[in-house]
Amino acid sequence: MVEQYPQEAEPLVLEAYVLCAYAAAEFSFGSLSKLTRARLLLVKSIAINPRAMKGSAYVTLGNLYYRLPGWPISYGNDDKARQNLEAALKLFPDELDTNYFYGDFLVGQGEYPKALIYLEKADKASIRSESRLSDLKLKEELKHRLKAAQEKNDDGGDFFSSLLPTSEE
Repeated sequence: MVEQYPQEAEPLVLEAYVLCAYAAAEFSFGSLSKLTRARLLLVKSIAINPRAMKGSAYVTLGNLYYRLPGWPISYGNDDKARQNLEAALKLFPDELDTNYFYGDFLVGQGEYPKALIYLEKADKASIRSESRLSDLKLKEELKHRLKAAQEKNDDGGDFFSSLLPTSEE
């Protein structure tokens, strides 16, 4: 598809998705080359059409920057993650994935009150007909992430408090 439609962003995003899936299944240092190729495809797709697939390139790129380790192992970078995820939000402020992944990133940064705003907005977002299966799966993950963010927010983010028994136990 990339060869057939070289001036279209969507095939680049789809190829990047496939490379990320292969890299996740492989989970080795060899998978880093697939993730690096995915990053290049996503950057290229953004240059062609940043709005393609409702900002999915920005979301995926932000997620890669967030989840991957930084130098010298890989190209992970929290500042670039934030920039890409916020760019997706500016384009599509009401979408499930833009709000979920930005909220998830904020949880990872310890910004629980702000994360809750985006996770709650994701919870209210509609399921897209063109992404029904992935959106339903994301909604399932969202329930757990939202609960964890609420608990972290309520206890001030103290890791050890989540290990203590509650009064119900």
